[in-house]
Amino acid sequence: MSADEELGLVYLPIGTTVPDYYGGHRLGDNLFSNSLVALDAETGERAWHYQMVHHSVWDYDPPAAPNLIDIVVDGQTIKAVAQITKQGFTFVFDRITGEPVWPIVERPVPQSQVLGEVTSPTQPFPTKPPLFLTNGATVEDLIDFTPELRAEALEIF
Repeated sequence: MSADEELGLVYLPIGTTVPDYYGGHRLGDNLFSNSLVALDAETGERAWHYQMVHHSVWDYDPPAAPNLIDIVVDGQTIKAVAQITKQGFTFVFDRITGEPVWPIVERPVPQSQVLGEVTSPTQPFPTKPPLFLTNGATVEDLIDFTPELRAEALEIF
Protein backbone atom coordinates (compact mmCIF):
# COMPACT_ATOMS: atom_id res chain seq x y z
CA MET A 1 0.00 0.00 0.00
CA SER A 2 0.94 3.65 -0.30
CA ALA A 3 -0.07 6.59 1.88
CA ASP A 4 -0.46 10.28 1.20
CA GLU A 5 -0.03 11.91 4.61
CA GLU A 6 -1.03 15.35 3.31
CA LEU A 7 -4.36 14.10 1.94
CA GLY A 8 -4.88 11.55 4.71
CA LEU A 9 -5.50 8.76 2.19
CA VAL A 10 -4.14 5.23 1.97
CA TYR A 11 -4.13 3.43 -1.39
CA LEU A 12 -4.59 -0.33 -1.28
CA PRO A 13 -3.93 -2.58 -4.28
CA ILE A 14 -6.47 -5.34 -3.61
CA GLY A 15 -5.80 -8.80 -5.07
CA THR A 16 -7.89 -11.46 -6.69
CA THR A 17 -10.68 -13.31 -4.94
CA VAL A 18 -9.39 -16.86 -4.46
CA PRO A 19 -8.93 -19.13 -6.21
CA ASP A 20 -7.35 -17.18 -9.06
CA TYR A 21 -8.06 -19.53 -11.93
CA TYR A 22 -11.72 -20.47 -11.45
CA GLY A 23 -14.62 -18.25 -10.43
CA GLY A 24 -17.72 -20.32 -11.13
CA HIS A 25 -18.64 -20.16 -7.45
CA ARG A 26 -18.30 -16.34 -7.32
CA LEU A 27 -20.39 -14.97 -10.17
CA GLY A 28 -20.32 -11.27 -11.03
CA ASP A 29 -17.46 -8.80 -11.28
CA ASN A 30 -16.34 -9.44 -7.67
CA LEU A 31 -16.41 -5.82 -6.44
CA PHE A 32 -13.11 -4.64 -4.90
CA SER A 33 -11.23 -7.66 -6.31
CA ASN A 34 -8.29 -6.50 -8.44
CA SER A 35 -9.02 -2.92 -7.49
CA LEU A 36 -7.21 0.13 -6.27
CA VAL A 37 -9.04 1.27 -3.14
CA ALA A 38 -8.45 4.65 -1.47
CA LEU A 39 -9.33 4.81 2.22
CA ASP A 40 -9.50 7.70 4.65
CA ALA A 41 -6.57 7.00 7.00
CA GLU A 42 -8.41 8.27 10.09
CA THR A 43 -11.82 6.67 9.63
CA GLY A 44 -11.09 3.71 7.35
CA GLU A 45 -13.97 4.80 5.13
CA ARG A 46 -13.67 4.27 1.39
CA ALA A 47 -12.94 7.49 -0.49
CA TRP A 48 -13.02 5.85 -3.93
CA HIS A 49 -12.09 2.68 -5.77
CA TYR A 50 -11.50 1.47 -9.30
CA GLN A 51 -11.64 -2.16 -10.44
CA MET A 52 -8.87 -2.92 -12.96
CA VAL A 53 -9.96 -6.50 -13.76
CA HIS A 54 -13.55 -7.73 -13.63
CA HIS A 55 -14.11 -11.31 -12.37
CA SER A 56 -10.44 -12.25 -12.64
CA VAL A 57 -9.50 -15.81 -13.45
CA TRP A 58 -5.98 -14.97 -14.71
CA ASP A 59 -3.90 -14.16 -11.60
CA TYR A 60 -3.89 -10.47 -12.60
CA ASP A 61 -3.87 -9.03 -9.09
CA PRO A 62 -1.83 -5.81 -8.68
CA PRO A 63 1.85 -6.79 -8.36
CA ALA A 64 3.16 -3.72 -6.51
CA ALA A 65 2.25 -0.79 -4.32
CA PRO A 66 0.81 2.17 -6.20
CA ASN A 67 3.08 5.14 -6.93
CA LEU A 68 2.12 8.60 -5.72
CA ILE A 69 3.22 11.09 -8.36
CA ASP A 70 2.64 14.70 -9.27
CA ILE A 71 2.21 15.11 -13.02
CA VAL A 72 1.39 17.91 -15.43
CA VAL A 73 -1.28 17.17 -18.04
CA ASP A 74 -2.42 19.91 -20.42
CA GLY A 75 -0.72 22.50 -18.20
CA GLN A 76 -2.53 21.31 -15.05
CA THR A 77 -0.64 19.81 -12.10
CA ILE A 78 -2.37 16.65 -10.90
CA LYS A 79 -1.72 14.78 -7.66
CA ALA A 80 -1.90 11.31 -9.18
CA VAL A 81 -1.64 7.69 -8.16
CA ALA A 82 -0.33 5.18 -10.70
CA GLN A 83 -0.99 1.45 -10.36
CA ILE A 84 0.86 -1.02 -12.58
CA THR A 85 -0.62 -4.40 -13.46
CA LYS A 86 0.64 -7.80 -14.54
CA GLN A 87 -0.77 -7.12 -18.01
CA GLY A 88 1.69 -4.25 -18.51
CA PHE A 89 -0.94 -1.55 -17.97
CA THR A 90 -0.54 1.55 -15.82
CA PHE A 91 -3.81 2.91 -14.48
CA VAL A 92 -3.42 6.57 -13.48
CA PHE A 93 -5.96 8.37 -11.29
CA ASP A 94 -6.37 11.72 -9.59
CA ARG A 95 -5.52 10.58 -6.10
CA ILE A 96 -8.05 12.92 -4.47
CA THR A 97 -11.13 12.09 -6.58
CA GLY A 98 -10.25 8.73 -8.14
CA GLU A 99 -11.08 10.07 -11.61
CA PRO A 100 -8.91 8.55 -14.35
CA VAL A 101 -6.31 11.02 -15.62
CA TRP A 102 -6.73 9.59 -19.13
CA PRO A 103 -9.73 7.69 -20.48
CA ILE A 104 -10.11 4.02 -19.55
CA VAL A 105 -12.25 2.12 -22.05
CA GLU A 106 -14.23 -1.07 -21.55
CA ARG A 107 -13.40 -3.43 -24.42
CA PRO A 108 -15.09 -6.72 -25.31
CA VAL A 109 -12.93 -9.73 -24.41
CA PRO A 110 -13.12 -13.46 -25.23
CA GLN A 111 -15.35 -15.45 -22.90
CA SER A 112 -14.43 -18.53 -20.89
CA GLN A 113 -15.51 -21.92 -22.21
CA VAL A 114 -15.11 -23.53 -18.76
CA LEU A 115 -18.32 -25.12 -17.49
CA GLY A 116 -19.89 -22.97 -14.77
CA GLU A 117 -17.57 -20.01 -15.35
CA VAL A 118 -19.11 -16.66 -16.34
CA THR A 119 -16.41 -14.14 -17.17
CA SER A 120 -17.04 -10.45 -17.71
CA PRO A 121 -17.95 -9.51 -21.29
CA THR A 122 -15.61 -6.49 -21.07
CA GLN A 123 -12.39 -5.44 -19.33
CA PRO A 124 -10.95 -1.97 -18.68
CA PHE A 125 -8.05 -0.81 -20.88
CA PRO A 126 -6.22 2.43 -20.07
CA THR A 127 -5.61 4.59 -23.15
CA LYS A 128 -2.43 6.14 -21.67
CA PRO A 129 0.36 5.64 -20.84
CA PRO A 130 1.42 2.94 -23.32
CA LEU A 131 2.09 -0.63 -22.18
CA PHE A 132 5.38 -1.02 -20.33
CA LEU A 133 5.78 -4.64 -21.45
CA THR A 134 4.52 -6.88 -24.20
CA ASN A 135 0.91 -7.86 -23.72
CA GLY A 136 1.00 -11.32 -25.30
CA ALA A 137 3.37 -13.10 -27.64
CA THR A 138 5.16 -11.65 -30.65
CA VAL A 139 6.88 -13.29 -33.62
CA GLU A 140 10.21 -12.46 -31.95
CA ASP A 141 9.23 -14.72 -29.03
CA LEU A 142 8.97 -17.84 -31.23
CA ILE A 143 11.63 -20.55 -31.22
CA ASP A 144 14.15 -20.80 -34.01
CA PHE A 145 16.18 -23.89 -33.01
CA THR A 146 15.92 -25.21 -36.56
CA PRO A 147 14.34 -23.82 -39.73
CA GLU A 148 11.70 -26.55 -39.54
CA LEU A 149 10.74 -25.75 -35.94
CA ARG A 150 10.65 -22.02 -36.75
CA ALA A 151 8.34 -22.67 -39.73
CA GLU A 152 6.04 -24.81 -37.56
CA ALA A 153 6.04 -22.16 -34.79
CA LEU A 154 5.16 -19.47 -37.34
CA GLU A 155 2.33 -21.61 -38.73
CA ILE A 156 0.87 -22.22 -35.27
CA PHE A 157 1.30 -18.58 -34.29
